Amino acid sequence: ALWKFLKEQERRAQHVKATCQERFFPMVDLREWMHVPPRALLGAKDIIYDSANHLAFCPVYKAASTSWSITLLELGGYWRESLKKKNSLQLLLKQIFPRISNFAASSITSDCTRFMVVRHPFERLVSCYRDKFQDASKGYYYLHYGEKMVRRYRKFHDGLSQQQISLLEEQVRSKVKRGLPVVLPENPFATPLGPTFSEFVQYILDAHHDDEHWRTYEAHCSPCILPYDFILRFESLPEEGKLFLEYLNRTGDVRPRWDNPTQGVKTGQVACSYFKQLPLPYVHMLYEKYKSDFDLYEYSPDDYFRCAKDAKPLSTVPGRTRREEKRSS
Repeated sequence: ALWKFLKEQERRAQHVKATCQERFFPMVDLREWMHVPPRALLGAKDIIYDSANHLAFCPVYKAASTSWSITLLELGGYWRESLKKKNSLQLLLKQIFPRISNFAASSITSDCTRFMVVRHPFERLVSCYRDKFQDASKGYYYLHYGEKMVRRYRKFHDGLSQQQISLLEEQVRSKVKRGLPVVLPENPFATPLGPTFSEFVQYILDAHHDDEHWRTYEAHCSPCILPYDFILRFESLPEEGKLFLEYLNRTGDVRPRWDNPTQGVKTGQVACSYFKQLPLPYVHMLYEKYKSDFDLYEYSPDDYFRCAKDAKPLSTVPGRTRREEKRSS
């Protein structure tokens, strides 16, 4: 099983390299800039570099980033109950692992194992929406993003002035800030509370809006600058994660904590139910925005085109990769 896993990882890495060379630009020869890393890599500021274990991990948010960040802390012996009580995960990571710098980037390119976890781009977006924005469940995200989404894309009654809209907005904001229930049936900011999935999508389609939770893999992890040795798939993470730890010879050092994402209702079916709220042109625009991710990591958007609310009904199994579709055709 390990040999087969390693061969598949080699194939995935070669596919990314070939896609970068074909669609973007040639892979940089690491030897040319080992001591002076390119500015593009320094922009990948979220890469976690574990110098003790010679590991570099690009945490893709909503793709098991929390689980693998904790795994890195465990491998280094840092994830103890005493630390968990005193510090947040992000604070621990900043304290223990160095930020990307000229020194760290040189090491990342030379002598460490680089890995990342990817998932279907559309399923990742739905996961982000459900976790951060649906029903304004996370006050921080509502106040920093969700409120703007509602104000910009929700249709308000024509008779409302801008001053009245601002007062209605503040009525909801004050309750969200204090963590109070928002029951305001006459307030358009509360019916529904938080942005709809369609409003969320319209917001991220605007090129001016960027956040690590919906940033493309290509922009967030710089795979065409920094070649990754292991590209794990969220859809098969329980198996692939164990094999990756077996390759590192660290299976007994950590407690597997990534849940099987396909237990119960499949994530693709859940995502499709949200895409049914979108007109087909929105789905096509989303695909264009994330096309680099689809191409680099061999995912297919086709099932989600059929999920759109104005698409012709067709039996689908959302979430398949392009390779899986080719095998079934």
